[in-house]
Amino acid sequence: MIILGAHVGVVLGTLPAAAQSSAPLTICNKTSEIAGAAVGFFSPGVNKPTDGADILTGPFVSHGWWNIEAGACHTFDNPFNARYMFWFAYTPSYQSTPEDPSKIHFCIPIGSPPKAFTFEEENVSKETCSAAGNTWWITANRVDTWINATVDFTGQ
Repeated sequence: MIILGAHVGVVLGTLPAAAQSSAPLTICNKTSEIAGAAVGFFSPGVNKPTDGADILTGPFVSHGWWNIEAGACHTFDNPFNARYMFWFAYTPSYQSTPEDPSKIHFCIPIGSPPKAFTFEEENVSKETCSAAGNTWWITANRVDTWINATVDFTGQ
């Protein structure tokens, strides 16, 4: 009986760990106003880890705008199955927050009405973003899609 228990423990100990899975990002607008949303993610790069796809090393891509009605949710594709995705949302009454240098930033266009965009080179730096004209370098919110790929936007 003890030998059987030890044998089962050895066999189970050699099984491979379950692979983690990335999910699309869902943003739920918990405000009473329509919200504009943009997402960002790293793409696969030449230094992509061979031990799994949890960290992508390629260029950072920002993409937007989507309107999310008050009380509604919108799901955004995770095209490279990235573990981490980034997002930014605003409402008409949004007030900008101070820049946080410890976080990921990405470039978005400004103007009314908001224009659809996909930026890559513009995300290299604040200076590169500014040089693109009519843009804003925003602090992004990070989501670990392995843990919880749904976030609530509360306007703050």
